[in-house]
Amino acid sequence: MNKVLNIKKILVVLSVIAISFTAFPAINYVGAWAACLSCSPISSKVVEENGQIMFTLKYTNDINKITLTQADLRLDGFTANINIGISGNNRVITLSNIKNKAGSSATKRVYVSGGTAVSSDGQLANAVQTESFTIKETQQEPTDNVAPVATISGPSVSQVYAGGTVVYKITYTDNVGIKAITLNANDVRLSGFTASKNVSISGNVATITLSNIQGTVGGNKTIYVSGGTAIDAQGNLCNAVTGSAFSIVNKSVTPDNPDDGNNNNNNTNTDNNNNNTNNGKPSDWVANPNTGK
Repeated sequence: MNKVLNIKKILVVLSVIAISFTAFPAINYVGAWAACLSCSPISSKVVEENGQIMFTLKYTNDINKITLTQADLRLDGFTANINIGISGNNRVITLSNIKNKAGSSATKRVYVSGGTAVSSDGQLANAVQTESFTIKETQQEPTDNVAPVATISGPSVSQVYAGGTVVYKITYTDNVGIKAITLNANDVRLSGFTASKNVSISGNVATITLSNIQGTVGGNKTIYVSGGTAIDAQGNLCNAVTGSAFSIVNKSVTPDNPDDGNNNNNNTNTDNNNNNTNNGKPSDWVANPNTGK
């Protein structure tokens, strides 16, 4: 009796199995391992304007072919240069020179189209998207439209003998700061005379030394210094300047410059005249050097 029951149970089980194979289609085990695409976290969730981010696309399961191109990447709210690096079944995406799109939302992301890989039985990989990130705008330097100012002082003397020396000084100032002073001898133009020109710079002060001055006797000898001899950080150039006039005088005129030695020569001549005048004194008479008598 027990044997009969066991046989009936076996027959029931076999019947159920047979019905199962008839009622349900066969499972495609290859299809169950279709191409699968996933995305790694992005390298940074905040990126500077013109900066870059990276992330990796990972293809797993049954991968027969990967067809990913730049056209499969859609950039949401920004532009960038796209580079795709290959590492086995991974694709390393580098987005550089990132720029914000005007009027777009603050959050940015990348969408990767479906179908960028195919499995052995022809099934296509899924679509993915990166996590969102934001673009931090580069801080703009304040605009500086104020040009440096050049002011000139001198001449060091108002009168000079031919062959003498005159000095001018130029001081450069700026609201932010002088970046560079480029003054040289070619920037200095002489009016009414010729001279050897020398330029030296110390800090924000330039010294122009004019030596061996030659020209007609008289005044209105001036210098003109070209504009653009100093520049600030924003590229603003300084103004041109004209120095005050001086004059060239004859040797018979005592100039302002005490270093010419003319007074000493005059004194010597006076002493000699006193010494050479006896006014009826004996021929061996010599004048007192203190009184001339």
